[in-house]
Amino acid sequence: MGSLLFDFLTESFLFKTDLIEEQFAGVDDKELAAELQRYRNYALSRREDLVAEAVDTGTGFRVFPGLSDVPLRHLKQTALYVERYVLKDPLFPFTEQETEPSRVMRSYLGHPNPHEIDRAQLAETLRYLRELTPMVAADYVKWLPVTYLFEPPTELPIHYSKSRFADELPAEMAKFFHDNAVVETLRRDEKGWISDKTLSPSRGIAISFRGDSEPGMMFQLFKSEVTSFDENTGQLTARVSLPAELPGHAYFDHWVEQSLNQTAINAYDRLCTELSLSATLGTSYMCSSEFRHDFLTRFFPTATTTSEHTANVLMQLTLPFLDEIDTSTLMAVRRDDGEAFQQFRHYLEQQFWDLRTEADAIKARSKADKVVHELATVQQEALSARLKQLRRGALAQTAILWATLTGTFLAGSTYWPALIVAGAGAYKLATEYQAALRQTPGFFLWKVRR
Repeated sequence: MGSLLFDFLTESFLFKTDLIEEQFAGVDDKELAAELQRYRNYALSRREDLVAEAVDTGTGFRVFPGLSDVPLRHLKQTALYVERYVLKDPLFPFTEQETEPSRVMRSYLGHPNPHEIDRAQLAETLRYLRELTPMVAADYVKWLPVTYLFEPPTELPIHYSKSRFADELPAEMAKFFHDNAVVETLRRDEKGWISDKTLSPSRGIAISFRGDSEPGMMFQLFKSEVTSFDENTGQLTARVSLPAELPGHAYFDHWVEQSLNQTAINAYDRLCTELSLSATLGTSYMCSSEFRHDFLTRFFPTATTTSEHTANVLMQLTLPFLDEIDTSTLMAVRRDDGEAFQQFRHYLEQQFWDLRTEADAIKARSKADKVVHELATVQQEALSARLKQLRRGALAQTAILWATLTGTFLAGSTYWPALIVAGAGAYKLATEYQAALRQTPGFFLWKVRR
């Protein structure tokens, strides 16, 4: 089935290998920006089609990791079990355009322009997409422009709360965010805003959460003065500045509390958006953040399914042999030997589900390693030995008979009908043997690594 977004890229100069390797050195800035804008327009115009493409039949175990990146090695490792990943489109953020209020504020604060095309990063992203082409072609990976849902508004919003946003979240939930918050003072120098790893009155702070994989949020404390206000339209004009003088301790503490509450609300809203999208896609939500995992476990507990438990165990294992497997080979075996793939998945589910009662994490990991070792080593060695034995015996006749049949047929011999009958018998033997092998869980790994 492939991908609509990849259909676009295969016709675009963005996917040309030589340009990627040269980091688009010969492409004009305006031409590169125009092509990225064309990609953006195409992706947004096909949003419904892209969602339908990601959902399609909705069978098998499917995963959505939200905005988190999934390394290639992880995709290869879980390809042994996961039916499909629906990932954020890593190219789409390069198409985001800066709004005028954002440009003015960024320039005033001395931040670098995040919308200036980083050719090295763009090339790296497209190289990654090209590397995953076999996974996209096999319908194992789908892309969605998820980051569009989290882009800043075109107009600069102004928020106000008498309670400093303390009552926006339930008390227990707000306490969880506060207990896990990391607040640091930011100070401005000639290079920009840097953290001094302390918390003292300042005009800048950074807030994140312990155990979270996301960087958090930055805040600057401006001084504002309303110069005019129209009561009929509700419009006001204000003069905003960032003075050198530091705020008083009490004022600073109130500002930190308000900023922390806003950061918590932002984190909660993002998580809810990701969970909602995961439900729409019919996927399991993959949480790569220890902080968010603890949050969901505490406030939104759900029963883990057999598929989710198996995938969780598999992700914790180290499978070094997968590094040796070519992505195209892995996807071809998934496609051509679907029966063996399902046998392998069912075997893992049976073996790993029993581990859920093991309270000791180290023992559970050891038992899971033994299961994979059994599949990857013991069963594969037995399969290889059996195949060698048959190749010396009954299966060897298959190659001989079919070689003779081909030669006789081309030579026009009168004996070829009898050879066809004999060859058909040997072919039947080989087919039955292959069918029996596919029922063995170790066959999937054996075929992949052959």
